[in-house]
Formats: sequence, C-alpha cells, structure tokens
Amino acid sequence: MHKHLIRILFTGLVMLSMIPLFSQEVYFQRLFTSLDRQTINYGCEPTEDGGFYLLNFFSDDTEMRFGLNISKHDKKGNLVWTNDYELETAIYGVDFRRVDMVNTGRDTLVVSGLRFPDENGSDGNYMLKIEPGTGETVYSGLITNRSGVSGPAFWPKLINGFHEELNYLGSHIAFDSTFRLHLEKINQNNDSISSKSFTAIDEDGFPVLTALLDATNSMDSSSLVVSCISSPDELLESVGLLTIDSSSNITSAHKYSIDSIMYQGMQVFGMDATRDTGIVMTGSYVDVVTNNTTGFVFKTDSLGQVVWSKNIGSLTPFSISIPNSCLYTSGDEILVMGKSADLFTGELSDFAIFLDDEGNVLRQKLYSSENSFFLDLSVGLVLLAGELQNSPDGSILYSTTGIDLENGLVLSPLGIKMDQEGAAVCEDTLNVELLTDISIIRDTLIMVEDNVVDRDTITVDIVPFNDYDLPILTLLDTFFCPQDPVMATLNATLENATSYLWSTGDTTPTLFVTEEGEYQVTVTLDDRICYMLCDTSNISVRDFPEANISPDLSVPCQVTLAATSTTDIALAVWSTGDTINNLVVTEPGDYSVTITDSCDNQAQASITIGPAVFTPVIDFTLDDSRLCEFGELLLTATSTIPAAAYQWSTGETTETITVSTPGDYSVTVTDICGETGEASISFDEDSFVLELEVGINRDYSRLCEFAEMRLWAEAS
Repeated sequence: MHKHLIRILFTGLVMLSMIPLFSQEVYFQRLFTSLDRQTINYGCEPTEDGGFYLLNFFSDDTEMRFGLNISKHDKKGNLVWTNDYELETAIYGVDFRRVDMVNTGRDTLVVSGLRFPDENGSDGNYMLKIEPGTGETVYSGLITNRSGVSGPAFWPKLINGFHEELNYLGSHIAFDSTFRLHLEKINQNNDSISSKSFTAIDEDGFPVLTALLDATNSMDSSSLVVSCISSPDELLESVGLLTIDSSSNITSAHKYSIDSIMYQGMQVFGMDATRDTGIVMTGSYVDVVTNNTTGFVFKTDSLGQVVWSKNIGSLTPFSISIPNSCLYTSGDEILVMGKSADLFTGELSDFAIFLDDEGNVLRQKLYSSENSFFLDLSVGLVLLAGELQNSPDGSILYSTTGIDLENGLVLSPLGIKMDQEGAAVCEDTLNVELLTDISIIRDTLIMVEDNVVDRDTITVDIVPFNDYDLPILTLLDTFFCPQDPVMATLNATLENATSYLWSTGDTTPTLFVTEEGEYQVTVTLDDRICYMLCDTSNISVRDFPEANISPDLSVPCQVTLAATSTTDIALAVWSTGDTINNLVVTEPGDYSVTITDSCDNQAQASITIGPAVFTPVIDFTLDDSRLCEFGELLLTATSTIPAAAYQWSTGETTETITVSTPGDYSVTVTDICGETGEASISFDEDSFVLELEVGINRDYSRLCEFAEMRLWAEAS
C-alpha cells in the first residue's frame, strides 16, 4: 500500500455573529482576497442552504507553500470556514480541469485532482471526502494507473449517480501508452462497485487519443453523458460524446467536428442536459488561417443529432472572448458564461449569454470591473476556470478568478451570485451580436472496453492555519415589547466603505429607527470595484400575549394539557401549582394556566376536563355471517378506552359471545385505567330471521328490433 502525506492547514475563522437567513434573496459580486498569497479558482459547489463552496489553488511565496484551498460560505458570501490542503505529490496549475469537486449530499464534498507518479511509477488522481462542519477529511484515496504504468492521469470529473453512488471519470494511460477514458463507480462506503475503461478506435481497429473533457448527468440522472477527446493525433479536430447507462455500458457514441473551415484544438469546457433531454456543450477551437481562438456552443437532441450550433464572437473588434462554462438554469434557459479581454483597451470582463432551447439569444450580460482577470490563450496559457451552478435557493452561482489591484495584483476567487435574469451587482446589458451560425457535423465513434486502473489509500494530517481577509456586514434582528417605544440604531460601518444606501434612502453608516419594519443596507467598498455587501434587519413589535390550552387525549387514562401563547412563554403557572408548559392530569376538573412572556406580560386560559374523558363508552358490533347456517349472531363489545376485562349478563367473560335466542343482553367493561362502563342490547324473534328483498330487473335492448323485453328477478 503506497503512503503519501497530505498536510491540511485548517483556517479557524470565527464568525463575528450568527447571521439570520431572510426571505429576500441576496445577489452580489464578491472578490475573496486572501493575505500574501495568489489564489486561482477551480470551481464552486452550492450548499443546501443557498451558500456555496469555492475550490481554489493557492501559492504562498512568503511561506513557500502551495496546494488546494476550499472555503465554505453562507448565502451572502460570508466565510464559514476555509482549509488549505497540501498534497506532496499533487500537480497544480491554472488549468481548471486538473481538480474537480461535487457536493454528494448533506453538503459533504468529494474532491479529486492530479498527482505525480508514486514509487512504482504509476500516475493517478487523489480523492478526498470532506465533511461540511469543519472541512476535515473523512476519506482519502487514490485512483491510479495500473502498477508501473507512467503517464498523466489528468482532468478528473466527479458526478453524483442515480443510485447515490459517486461517478469518478478520468483519463489514464494503459500499458501500450495510449489514453483511456475511465469510469469508476464508488458507493457511500468508498468501495468500487464498477470499474471500466474506454478507448476510441479508428477504422483499422487501432486506439486513438481518448481523454476526458467534461461530463454531466442526463436530465433524469439515469445516464452519464461524457464529452471526450477522440482524435487520432494531437491536432484535436473532433470531440466525442458518449452516453453511459447505470451499468457502465456505452449506449451511444458519436464524434463532432466543424465543417468547411481549417481548425485544430477543439475542446469542450462545459456541458449540461436540457429539459427536452438534449445536451448543450460549449468550448473553443483555433482557426488555423487566422490563428484566432474562437468559442462555440451547440446543442444535440436525445439521439445525439445536432439541433443548432453557433460561433461565439468577440465583444469588441480587438478582443478575445472565450466561454468557460454552461448551465441549463432552473428557469429552463441555457446560460453560457466566459471571459473577454480587449487587446486594445486592456478592459477585462466576464460575460453571460442566455438562450432558449432553440438557440435564440434571450439576453446578454456583462460583468466588467477592475477585479476581472483573463489569461491570454495566444501566449500559450490556458483559459481560467469559470463554473456555473444552480443553487437550491433559486439563484445562479458563477465562480472564476479575479484580481485585487489595490493589494499588489493579488489573484483571488471572484464569485457572482445572480438571479435568473442574470442580475447581480454592477452588471450591464450587452447589446453586441455575439452568436453566428456554424456547421457542426456528426459521425459514428467506435469504442472498446477494458480496465487500466487500480485503487490505493493515502494518509492525512491536519494543521491549523488562518489566511483570509473578508469584510463581514452584520445587522441583527431586534424586537420590542408592546409597552416600550421603538428606538434602535442600526450600524453598518465598515472599513474602506465609500457609500451607504439604506432602503429608507439614508446614506449614513448608521440609521436610527423608530418604527417597526424591514431595513436593508448596501455598502460599497473602495478597494474593490463593484464590491458591495448587503444585509437586512427586521425591527418588530411584539403583541400582548394570548394564552390557550390544547388537550392531548392520545394516551389512555391521562390528558396532557399544553400551554400555548401567541408570544413566547417565559413562565407557565398552573392552578395545580405546577410550573411546566405541559401538564399531565388524570382526574376530571377545572384547570387554568397563567403564562408570562419575555416582556413580563401575562395572559390566562382555562379548560374543563369532564368525567367522560376518563370513562369508557361501550357499544356493540353485530356479525350475522353464521345466522343462515347455525341460527347464531356474534355480539362483540367495543370500548373507547382499551379494555382489560368483560363481564356479560350470560356469565361469559370474553370480548365476543354467541347469541342464539331472543332476550336482553348486557356487558360491563373494565378498561385499563380501572374505570367501568356498561351497555345493553335486546333481540326479538325477528332478529334471527333474514329479510329477503326481491327486485325485478328489465332489459330493453331487444325492444326496438323484436318488440321484446326481458324480465328477471333478483334477491338480496
């Protein structure tokens, strides 16, 4: 078993106070700057409460450290915790496909990334499972090439499965030095339940370069849809699209190329399933004639046929604009986002294109600020990450890398939380026509299967660390007692703030309020363009309390009296002298309670519990199924309280007796509480005679044709 050491540096950031969740949504653009380090974003993942995780690479020149950083944020972007994860054999870089993460449920993360060859020469990927409370690892393992096989195992992807399994996809080298696309299905106990590798072959049956680009679930999550390199050489003139069912079998395989132009380097940066069971993909290619990198987006139907395909043009005549992610939003729209750099003015920005299922542009947004950052593909650097996610609170998350110009050109994660229309903070409408038609053609792709992967474990060590500088805006909710005046000072003062705007129109750091209501403030900071924080305070006046008593009769022999109030209950005093909220009584009588709330206001309530609550009500059920054959009736005693004993006037002591003669019958039932109840019933001679009812039925179906009508008798 190969042992490798991971150092996890835990950042023990403590929130200044608990921030309540409010009904209104919070949208923002935020730069998450750390101290004395460069941080490049790999992606984001939403949490169940509307917050999110950020996955980053960090490089700390002061302490000569580098590694992974994961931070957890609430729905406003405020930091909950952050950890540094250092893996001695890990490979990092600006290529965002080197590391991936997924929220597997209940905010538990799984992260996978590249590592260097081990002592046996096998390359592979590491995998960490991280619990949401503090970010500690609960599992760490390796997915490697077969022992002794050296060569990169790059670009991992993690997808949640249909049966709660985790799908790991990666690219691994086989013994013949050819690439394989590998799929590993892993259960919740971190064990492999399926392990299979795939490679494309040419017409002569020889393997061609097959490596993962991206993957997503089908719309019903029953299948995986995987885009991959499927090229006989390094020119990368086509991309493959595979559909893999829940049994890890390929059900369809096609490759796609651009018609009528000379190009190379075709790649997919993002893909997602659409509501109509199609797949949308976005990426880029290099025009061989102009040497320009151009973005594209196209959509296929459920059979893999191209529905429409578009080029993504430039925002300005001298700019380069490349997509880096796409998403099918919860508003049933296609969203493509990317980065743009104007080579003439130097202006940098992130852009968004919203399309319908037919490829028509609905709207375009521009998120331009001094915090935007772009790496130019023309100088040999890859595109910086951008990841889109649907959040459970209905918003859209986008994470990428920005730059902090005020603090020495520090690269930092940039997060945008927008509504379904693309509105966040400081966005602009983009009126340039970016999309033009291109022709993408589809061919058959032939795939074969094998297995080129092993699994192993790694060792984890945890060391505390603290290295983030994020401002926090906190307004607290306040309530006032009904007899007191409303007087509260709301304080939104933040260092480096340039402006304050309250929902009342005031523009001061503090706001004095004398009326109940909801007060919201937006604070703009001077060290980050378009950097705003928002928070809300609810000022409310309590009503005077109204008390009530709710009886619970579900338990025999007792009644639970629950004291309730329209406000809180600080003290409940019963007429029995008890001082508890829920009083259990076993005797009939009059009961009252006096409640006192946290404002020292009181209210009273009373209730009468009658004797009938504790006394069983007796009745009978009659079964005449034996009357015809045996001339008998079955008589059963019933009780509203479970019975402990029966005493019939016949001397019998069972729940049910047999009655065959007319007369008066009575029963005394003793319930489990020791209380008794009685009931009686009389039978005459007619009770033992079954009544026969005879009816005549008619059939008119033959009346018109034959002047006939059928009659027959029916007894019940």
